[in-house]
Amino acid sequence: MNIENLVACDQTLHNWGRVLGQIGYQTVTPADDYSHANFSWNSSTGRLEGRSFGREGNLFFAAFDIFENAFAIVSPNENVYVTTEGQGYDEVVATLGLVLKANASLSTDLGSGLRFRFPGRFDENRVALPVGADALRLWATLRTGANEVLASTLSALNQTSEVRIWPTNFDTGIFCDYGNGLHQFAGFAPADDEVSGIPYFYNSFLRHNRRLYPHGLPDLEHGYWEAEKWGGAVLPISHFGSPDGFIGAAESFLTESSNVFLKQLT
Repeated sequence: MNIENLVACDQTLHNWGRVLGQIGYQTVTPADDYSHANFSWNSSTGRLEGRSFGREGNLFFAAFDIFENAFAIVSPNENVYVTTEGQGYDEVVATLGLVLKANASLSTDLGSGLRFRFPGRFDENRVALPVGADALRLWATLRTGANEVLASTLSALNQTSEVRIWPTNFDTGIFCDYGNGLHQFAGFAPADDEVSGIPYFYNSFLRHNRRLYPHGLPDLEHGYWEAEKWGGAVLPISHFGSPDGFIGAAESFLTESSNVFLKQLT
């Protein structure tokens, strides 16, 4: 696994995920937790896919095809594609706005307030730097595995949650509400400055919106507790030599760390 290329791939896709989030913010019925702007990875289509918008009988959703390197505005009748190949991001965003107006009768200003987290992944002409095919395939394998692992974890914990990707941090995550102010956030995240400089699975709990720090808890079979700069359990991809090994350990990591946390809290 080439982790450096994976991180670069994550950053480029995260930038385009910000555009998907912007479309969600401006077209989807708002939710109090801003979840109307998140999206999901569809391994069958090879796309990041946002929530539906429009009127009953004339619904659309926005998507980004990671292998075609293009956005799509999808309806039951047709898919209208907007390529990013050789296009500066200003042109991409402007074209998406025109497509939304022409096909969904929506007037949007997608460029207003749009901020890319990794502007260094664009060249001097604002064109996205290329991503290698191997990195894209690895990214797809990991996000597909994350979807499956998180669905299994929810079943094991008898919890319900969507498995969604957030435009803020670009993590594939779940949110569980145990009642009495106890909440769980878990998932798979790209490299960041807060928790891990390489991609990782995470698991954390909050009570009444205050993060709970794992002091004095027994060692985990996989991963480790982070109680200094962040509070929770962490499973970095660097602990494994293959994506299969990483994904294979993730479910037991999430289940074990959840049960240890919950035993201390309930």
